[in-house]
Amino acid sequence: MKLRITAVAVGAALVLSGCSVGTKLAGTAVSISGVVVSEKALTAEVNEVRSQLESLPTGKVQQIPSLVLLNQMVLNNYILEHLIAQGIKEQGIVVTDAQVSAFTQSVFQQYGQETIEIQIASQQGVSATRVNDFMRMVVSQQALGQALAPNGTSDEQTQALVAYLSDLSRTLNIQVSPRFGSWNPNKIQLDSGDLTLSQPAPVTAQ
Repeated sequence: MKLRITAVAVGAALVLSGCSVGTKLAGTAVSISGVVVSEKALTAEVNEVRSQLESLPTGKVQQIPSLVLLNQMVLNNYILEHLIAQGIKEQGIVVTDAQVSAFTQSVFQQYGQETIEIQIASQQGVSATRVNDFMRMVVSQQALGQALAPNGTSDEQTQALVAYLSDLSRTLNIQVSPRFGSWNPNKIQLDSGDLTLSQPAPVTAQ
């Protein structure tokens, strides 16, 4: 069972100029229409996920993602959260705390809270403290797909959602620091950056 944002891989990447963008985004991981996520905030979240996974007993997680991959996962989630929140706002959709809570409890009861928290930490880069935000994103995604293709099949709703988010992301000023990659509106995800520049500091004991 996987909880994830569905996207399709088509077309070419949106290429950002490494030199000019890098200078303008000094200290910034991503800027979305003026909403900034700093490199410091990104590193803190990555370290939290990494520490959570490293503290698990042997055998609880098959593989801990590299720091480079965790950077991309966490940053990708920041962008997707913003996109989906903007999408439901534009479509006049309201997602309540009660809906998110009911969905979360249903998932936990079916699969186990620990199992789900380990899965989304290792596969999505979501720390235990941000599980509720992730669940809200999943519920919002489902509601948006249903609103865009109310009579469509699950696949048709997914296709409508991907097309909508792809177009929406092109209208927003998404600027990613080249060290973390570039935003690809066709895939609705980050393309890899210069991996030689993407190594954050090792996780240190608190």
